[in-house]
Amino acid sequence: MATIKKVKIPISNLPVVDENNNYILRYRVVSDDKNRSSHWSPLIRVDGPPVTVSSGAISVAINSISVTWYDTPRRASYDIFVRYGNYNPLTQQITWGSYAYAGTSLTQNFSILNNVTATNIGVIVQVSGNKTLNSSLKVFEGTGLLKAQIDGGNASGI
Repeated sequence: MATIKKVKIPISNLPVVDENNNYILRYRVVSDDKNRSSHWSPLIRVDGPPVTVSSGAISVAINSISVTWYDTPRRASYDIFVRYGNYNPLTQQITWGSYAYAGTSLTQNFSILNNVTATNIGVIVQVSGNKTLNSSLKVFEGTGLLKAQIDGGNASGI
């Protein structure tokens, strides 16, 4: 009688989730001697862990912008999206640009260069998917001040 074998896939080996926070998997059975194998199974959708918006922070230095966030369970990777805005003192409002994909992080932090002329930054962190914004995958959203608005935009302290 054949022994039933069990396979566990580490989280780090799972593919990215789809737009509905599902892993799309399929499997193939191979004999112990590797002489025979089955056909691939149909695609199977497995629910990913629930996604909830959590806490985080945006830290701005003269030359860099760092984003950190908290997420449990820890995911294999995260996609980061950034948008920039400019404060208008006449209207006292920020005019925002569109979000753009900035990169993927394997940890719960991400840094980019602070070499823009904008006054504000907006960041969205989401569970890695297909590198497009998806509010159902959002883990953190925040904004930060890049340059002081009082003294004409020079936050360097010089």
